[in-house]
Amino acid sequence: MRQGRRHEAVEVLVTTTYSKAGAMMSFPSRHFQRDIQLPQARDEMLENAVSSLESDENIEGIFLGGSLAEGNTDLYSDIDLRIVVPEALLNSYIEKKHEITRTFGNVLFLIGKACFVK
Repeated sequence: MRQGRRHEAVEVLVTTTYSKAGAMMSFPSRHFQRDIQLPQARDEMLENAVSSLESDENIEGIFLGGSLAEGNTDLYSDIDLRIVVPEALLNSYIEKKHEITRTFGNVLFLIGKACFVK
């Protein structure tokens, strides 16, 4: 991140039904064979998201939150992905968050925003 400038982060909570490979769910499911494939799909979505966001010259930082960042995932953990953009571009990125995430994969939904001022 560039120093000495005021920035705000757009919290793009990309919520999916994916989690870390090898994690076991805590309840029985008749869909276990399907669900055990979710970690790989989650990892692919995260890779697509980071690759897409890294190519945007206005994005000054990308970071994870939630259980993925803490290394405490389960089979159904979501992806809490945040980006840092210059304050002047904040509203533009909030308005086009659905467009930005189209290349990530099958995003179920996006949640709100959180702003941090440096």
